[in-house]
Amino acid sequence: MVSWCSLLLGFLIIAAVQVHGQRLNLEDFISIDCGATGNSNDSITGIPYTTDDQFIDTGTNHHVASNYIDSSLPEQYATVRSFPDGDRNCYTLRPAIKGYKYLLRAGFMYGNYDGNDSVRANGPLLFDLHIGVNLWRTVNISDTSYSYVYEAISVALGDFVSVCLTRRSDSSSAPFISLLEMRQLKSTLYPTATSSNYIVFYARVNFGETADSITRYPDDPYDRIWKPMTITDDVLTTASKVKNYPSDDYELPSAVLQTAAVAANINDSTMGFYWDSEDSDSSSVGPYYYYVILHFSELELLSGKDVREFDVYFNDELWFGHYSPPYLLSGYIYSASELSRHARYNFAFNATKNATRPPIINAVELLCMMGA
Repeated sequence: MVSWCSLLLGFLIIAAVQVHGQRLNLEDFISIDCGATGNSNDSITGIPYTTDDQFIDTGTNHHVASNYIDSSLPEQYATVRSFPDGDRNCYTLRPAIKGYKYLLRAGFMYGNYDGNDSVRANGPLLFDLHIGVNLWRTVNISDTSYSYVYEAISVALGDFVSVCLTRRSDSSSAPFISLLEMRQLKSTLYPTATSSNYIVFYARVNFGETADSITRYPDDPYDRIWKPMTITDDVLTTASKVKNYPSDDYELPSAVLQTAAVAANINDSTMGFYWDSEDSDSSSVGPYYYYVILHFSELELLSGKDVREFDVYFNDELWFGHYSPPYLLSGYIYSASELSRHARYNFAFNATKNATRPPIINAVELLCMMGA
């Protein structure tokens, strides 16, 4: 089993980022390089980033310390906007369209921007991130050089979306931010995101990807970030395009579904992953009620006698039985209600007696639904 503990604190942006595919429409993207003094284009995705002056009029601009800048650091993390004054400082992201869904992403790297070496001197930096008045996440910066990334999906209640950074009463940390992004989504995607509920993401994982690289725009037209993770030594891949069903609730990109983790063989037919709850974290604002979306696609053209069929177990109890992934089409299993609370959340995939092929899994999303 493989743990997601490192993912639950945010995604570490790594050096070996490679993105492949054709350039798509950027018209509905808002991409802010916080603290920067000029506009730029991302060297990998080609996404244009603007300064934050038109979105906020408080805070001060800083560069991270030079010893934290190298070729592995995405350029948006070289500067930050800090908010030493005031308990609440808000970005106003417009234009937005009332009733439309938006993916929001905020990135943070301390990089000793203030010269105080605060993480080492005072422990983790803690402050809160809000969508309007609603809590999104507690930002917990425990490593000076890590890039922490938090994602959410929210429905716009007007012609703008507010993202606010607020101080916590239990911390003296001044909020800061490195980047802020907003991506318009198709209204049918992620149907649990409504005007009264928003989604907070804890992990988005691409299984079976052998390269040490993330997948995002332009492979994913909505610029979701998919981080690779290895849970088995064996993988399946295909060069064939994996298509989405009509009215697909999630529209995973083909680049993610073209790889899958697979159990070693039918005799060793169990594989899985787990994560530990954040409720034990002293900075947590829990309790956390998790939802999970498991993504599958059959990548082998099976003969008439071959069967890939497996049961999904959650903490040793049958969660979904006799599942067979569709061939070169996106399939998924999701939790319609929150998972029962545990200190550890364990998912396992066991081949059924009918199976001649071992279980596979292509990707997974872990999230929490919050009330607006």
